[in-house]
Amino acid sequence: MKFPRFEMERMQSAWEHKVRYDLSESGVEALTLEEITRDPKELLRTPLGYAEGVGREETRALVASFHAGHAADDVVITTGTSEANFIALGTLVSAGDEVVVVMPNYMQLHGVATALGARVREVWLREERSWTIDLDALAAAVNARTKAICVCTPNNPTGQILSAGEIGAIVRVAERHGAWIVADEVYRGAERSAEESPSFSGRGERIIVTGGLSKVYGLPGLRIGWLVGPPAQIAAALEMKDYTSIAPATLSEALAQRVRSASSATSSRSTRCPSSIASSATTRR
Repeated sequence: MKFPRFEMERMQSAWEHKVRYDLSESGVEALTLEEITRDPKELLRTPLGYAEGVGREETRALVASFHAGHAADDVVITTGTSEANFIALGTLVSAGDEVVVVMPNYMQLHGVATALGARVREVWLREERSWTIDLDALAAAVNARTKAICVCTPNNPTGQILSAGEIGAIVRVAERHGAWIVADEVYRGAERSAEESPSFSGRGERIIVTGGLSKVYGLPGLRIGWLVGPPAQIAAALEMKDYTSIAPATLSEALAQRVRSASSATSSRSTRCPSSIASSATTRR
């Protein structure tokens, strides 16, 4: 495998902690440890051994609760959404496959597909269409060699949200050719409107949804993400995870379980999302 240089990540890694103003950040303001920990002494008593590779059942059940049609056994806790995305494609794609990527987008999946030896076909959201997806262009890009269709909804960086009808149309295109859908939903819950955007979850048998705490919850430093999918892909994800992070960070996952109750107890933040924003810049998971 040979990965293309991830120019944006190199730039951010070099500069984000050296500048006074970071205009590239697309998540909400980060929560503090004090905001999500009512009893710091409880954390001090946490054994720092290996966490469960798949993630704690309680954490996975929380994630499953906002992914229709799934239970805790359909969830793997990962080191950020980035690991979830990497594993999703790594368990699906082989050299010679084709992968359709809806653009513009965070370029991780594009780069991973390229490194795996796949041909990447781009389907662009365009300003003259108000950044809405061109379903005809998508249908034309998908064929019998397409292994996966990669989407991000709400989209990064345009903020465009796929409607339930558009999601259904994409699912039908994928099903027609036996392709998988990898839906990065790390921004779901960050809508400007009060209504949460629809998910791909529960809309087909060949769908993997990824997400995490980095954007909507304002907790990128915990590096907690997730992959939600059918049993066979969960098993495959765990086998690949044995070669990547092995298990979530023990303290991070312990803190992740406190996020939902902490956010609902904080007046300026909703239960699902600390504040209401739209994706404004292409940035890391």
